[in-house]
Amino acid sequence: MPEAPTILVLCENAKQFIGEKIIAVNGSVDEKIKKRLTNNNIVNIMTYGKQLLIIFPDCAISVHLMLFGSFTINSEKKGKLTIGLTFDSKNINFYASVVKLIEKPLDEVFDWTTEVMNEKFDTVKAFEKLRQTGSTYIIEALIDQDIFTGIGNKIRNEVLYRVQVHPLNKIQDIPDKKLKEIITESVKYSFEMLEWKRDGVMDDMLVVYKAKECVRDKVPVIHQKLGSRTIHFCDKCQELY
Repeated sequence: MPEAPTILVLCENAKQFIGEKIIAVNGSVDEKIKKRLTNNNIVNIMTYGKQLLIIFPDCAISVHLMLFGSFTINSEKKGKLTIGLTFDSKNINFYASVVKLIEKPLDEVFDWTTEVMNEKFDTVKAFEKLRQTGSTYIIEALIDQDIFTGIGNKIRNEVLYRVQVHPLNKIQDIPDKKLKEIITESVKYSFEMLEWKRDGVMDDMLVVYKAKECVRDKVPVIHQKLGSRTIHFCDKCQELY
């Protein structure tokens, strides 16, 4: 599932459509959305965590790529087209995605203080929410989108490896200082990943995610199933409190 840095790069690429009028809407998206967007002008494109927001004068749509979604700009590909926006001489297409129509002001729909790559992200609020989770594993809390909007599997594993915290620590057992460090590092790492994504080197910069060996201790990295996903960690250098 694409994380916030990936969606921000998508946003940067899609900004070329700001000011353009949509002349046709295709795909499996609801007919109401098709009618609402046809002949409408895009006034802005932004993100909220893992969602791309395409904004019009009277509404907006959110596009979530989910686990296997993808997009093309000024080209097409095989696959289930969720929504395709055609302009006079350009197009953008989203595949295997979820599209929702937003008819309220965005500030009433989204809590920007939880979005890790937003200037309004509230670290104090994140800390307080984490403390309220008590017996939740830190690795699970880091992908709680009500606390860390935009963080996914890669970021959470890499952050915990950096700060040397075992993913199966319960929140209640982690010292305050270390918990605040995790929050700070989550923001920092997200912005670093954005630069790597822009440069096309993101996968090369991952240290523990799907790695064979811990770069610090030269022991095998553990890959363990937790829920529907796999977590990646070093049992030696990541402390279990």
